[in-house]
Amino acid sequence: MAILVTACSATATGSRQPARSEPILAQSNSSLPMLPIESYMFSAKQTNFIDKAFSDVTRQCMARFDLPYDSQHPPAINVRLLDRRYGVTDARSAARYGYHLPPDSPQAVAQAQSERHRSSPLGPDELRVLSGLRSGVPVSRPSSQRAGSYRGVPIPEGGCFGEARRALDENGPGEDFTLVHQLNVESFNQSATAPSVRAAVGQWSRCMSATGYSHSDPLAALAAFDIGTAAPSQQELRTAEADVRCKSRTHLVAAWTAAEVAIQNESIRVNHAELTLIRDRMDRQLRAAGSINR
Repeated sequence: MAILVTACSATATGSRQPARSEPILAQSNSSLPMLPIESYMFSAKQTNFIDKAFSDVTRQCMARFDLPYDSQHPPAINVRLLDRRYGVTDARSAARYGYHLPPDSPQAVAQAQSERHRSSPLGPDELRVLSGLRSGVPVSRPSSQRAGSYRGVPIPEGGCFGEARRALDENGPGEDFTLVHQLNVESFNQSATAPSVRAAVGQWSRCMSATGYSHSDPLAALAAFDIGTAAPSQQELRTAEADVRCKSRTHLVAAWTAAEVAIQNESIRVNHAELTLIRDRMDRQLRAAGSINR
């Protein structure tokens, strides 16, 4: 399934650190085609480029207050939207790992990096200067919680995170990536009911039944196994191998991808004005990051 990336990290005490609104990560596995909506997502390389600039501006701001700052984000990893969107599709992976993620897969590497990346807990002073709020965390009426100054040094509006957002032109038209998330999810859900996809899924299910496996669709086959275990069972391996063979015989992935591409192209046409603002904002951010990272 598609992976959506957000930027909320927690302190050691469990409270959320002030976090920036993060666009979803455009994802890529070089052998897979891109879905149209990925044109409105940052690549991992672009995300890391922008995050470096964001961290540098934030760190410089915090230094004015003699406070440290450690980037809160592990490096982004490329994972194309079509990677396992319709379940396992690689025969070698299915034979060795079943429905489990191979340890060198982009998803597994990203998950491992996230688990290894543990930022030091932030104290109340750091939270206050980062957020620009006296409490250090968002409140319902932020205007009444503005931090003012720290040790006589004025705290910028929105704190050091706010200063970094302004430096990267993150505010204003096109700042909300919710529409991109929404269109990505909607295209998957709508495509599942498309006649061409339903026909292909039916053929796949009959193919599976003919080899002794009864599943209504590929996601039901995946859900039948616990992929959180240390290793796949023999039953999982055999099912996953049959799954991939039946996908190949019925051309299910091609049919499903074609349906999603058509739906997304139409959604992009209908939402052209809003998506253009998002694309323009992405370009502005990349230009701003380029100026900072020189």
